[in-house]
Amino acid sequence: MALANLMIDCWSLDPSKRPVAESCKKQVYWMDYTTPCSRNESQSHEIGSVPLSTSLYVALIHFNHGRWREAMDLLQHATETARSSEDESTVANALYSLGQLSLVQRQYDKAEECCVAACNIYSRTGDQLGHASTIQVLAFVYRVRGDSLKAEESFVAARDIYSQIGQQLFAACMIKALGDIYQARGEFSRAEESYVSARDIWARAGESRGLITATNALGNAYNYRGEFSKAEECFDAARDICAQNEDQRGMAKANMSLGDVYLSRGEPSKGEESYIAARDIYVRIGDQRGLARTSKALGAVYRSQKEHSKAEELYMTSRDICTQMGDQIGLAEAIEGLGGVYHSLGESLRAEDSYLAACDILRREGDARGLAKASRTLGELYSSRGEYSKAEELYITSRDIYARIGDEFSRASSVRELGGLFARRNDYAKAEELYKEAREIYTKTGGRFHLAHTLVTMGSFYLSQKRYEEAESVFLEASPLLKELGMETARLGCEAALKSIEKEDPRRKKLSIKTFLSHLTGY
Repeated sequence: MALANLMIDCWSLDPSKRPVAESCKKQVYWMDYTTPCSRNESQSHEIGSVPLSTSLYVALIHFNHGRWREAMDLLQHATETARSSEDESTVANALYSLGQLSLVQRQYDKAEECCVAACNIYSRTGDQLGHASTIQVLAFVYRVRGDSLKAEESFVAARDIYSQIGQQLFAACMIKALGDIYQARGEFSRAEESYVSARDIWARAGESRGLITATNALGNAYNYRGEFSKAEECFDAARDICAQNEDQRGMAKANMSLGDVYLSRGEPSKGEESYIAARDIYVRIGDQRGLARTSKALGAVYRSQKEHSKAEELYMTSRDICTQMGDQIGLAEAIEGLGGVYHSLGESLRAEDSYLAACDILRREGDARGLAKASRTLGELYSSRGEYSKAEELYITSRDIYARIGDEFSRASSVRELGGLFARRNDYAKAEELYKEAREIYTKTGGRFHLAHTLVTMGSFYLSQKRYEEAESVFLEASPLLKELGMETARLGCEAALKSIEKEDPRRKKLSIKTFLSHLTGY
């Protein structure tokens, strides 16, 4: 159970929320050693004078202490010896362990090869637990490669086997992992269903860590959808559970997530308060990675409030901590944040240097999602400088990466930015086509907050061209959505736009009332 939770944490959609290598090492070190299948103790072949079962155990010790080369050599030797002795059970166990080790070392082809071979043996010998455990590792291989469909198929298969053999806690881990797949695709309703299902299983079993994990994931799903009140409720609940279990790190994480909700909702002061509460906990427990994250988050708050000196100082603090820890992804995010500060200050060249440095790190680390986001941000900088060809290239790069990893929700954001770029270049037909594409994706995925933003953008686009009928239609669609989301300032902007349409085109006044009523009643 502990290992399954750790693996899920390691493949979090948000790289900043993944545990660092040292934390993983410490957690794995204290885990009980278990192979995924039962062993017949009478079948104890040896490597020289060392029993194969002992060899696997020694390999795990090497793995726990970061001695991956030694672990790999021992496992390969064990596999060859077991094959020569026709000991299928030990061959499967060794291959399973080799698959895990290869995954950690980012040798994904080897990990897949080992896991497929182990799966075939477990299936043939009827070892369902071994089979499910290996499919689970295979699912993570596909997921990190960005093969969403194969990852989903594998998680479903592992879930079904775990359920059949009564391993409900492991099944819950697979259900939660499926929720992450759906969340990455922007399929928020399916993600919500999965997280609720996993949460309920963990709640019935009294498994607090799993319950916290699922509750946080559910909160993130609501936050992405713009359902901020529901997200706040989830993170409050997660914080309460952590308090009951005296889980300081969990409380800090819940406070961080609450800060994200408040920032998304346009309440920077409450966001600042939550981030500071999280930072104080991280300082108290000596969690440097958490301190780096809260510094970066507070930097975003102060940047939004135009307190650029504070923002720069905090991003630099985050950068320095990540450098000391060897956290390359966190370093890239801090550098990207500094680029945002310089962009806001009008220091275009410094911003460009920062964004390029962040992209280089993310490309080197193989973080496709992070690279897509940084590329889009750099594209925004070039667009603001009127370098539209460079901006277009980066937006397309970002869009294509998101498409490749199956993140439809984020792809829509890149498509929308491309639409804005073509509008600035006066290519209105192409801009409209892209805006409609983004709108369709957000409608399909249920991203209501971003759908509302896209509708307002489209309304302004049509209004600038005096296309009053189309402008009125999208503003009327956006207005009730903004009201539901609690975005009163934006809603009032829509109402002002509708009034300006009536003023500019008096003939539309009666039609506006009729259209507005049709939106309210559905007829």
